[in-house]
Amino acid sequence: MKHFAFFLLCVLAVSTAPAYAAKMHVTWTPPTQNTDGTPLTDLTGYRIEWGSCNADGSFGTYQAGINVAMTATAAWIYPTGLNPVCVRAFSINSANLLSPAVFASGTPKPTLSKPTQLN
Repeated sequence: MKHFAFFLLCVLAVSTAPAYAAKMHVTWTPPTQNTDGTPLTDLTGYRIEWGSCNADGSFGTYQAGINVAMTATAAWIYPTGLNPVCVRAFSINSANLLSPAVFASGTPKPTLSKPTQLN
C-alpha cells in the first residue's frame, strides 16, 4: 500500500483581530508526491487538529479538529484555554486514509475579557 507524503506546516501565527476566543491561523505547503516518490494524484483534503502540548512539546490531549478542502493552504482554528496550543495536520487521500501527521505549536495572544457591567 502506498503512503502519501504530507506537507510541512510552515507558519502557525496568532491573529491580531480582537475576539473573545483564541484565533490562530495555520498555513501549509501542499504535498506533491507519495512517500515512495510517485506523484500524488488522489489528494482530497486535509485534517487539522489542535489540543494541549505535552511537556516534551509533543501533541497532548485532543481538543478539536476540522477537515479542509484540498484547494486550501490555510485555516483558522479556535483553541480554548490552551497555552501553548499544539497543532497536528494530515493529508487525506481518496480512500479517506490519513498521512503521517506533522506538528507545530504556538502561543495565542491573550483574549479580551467581557465588560464587567452594563448600565
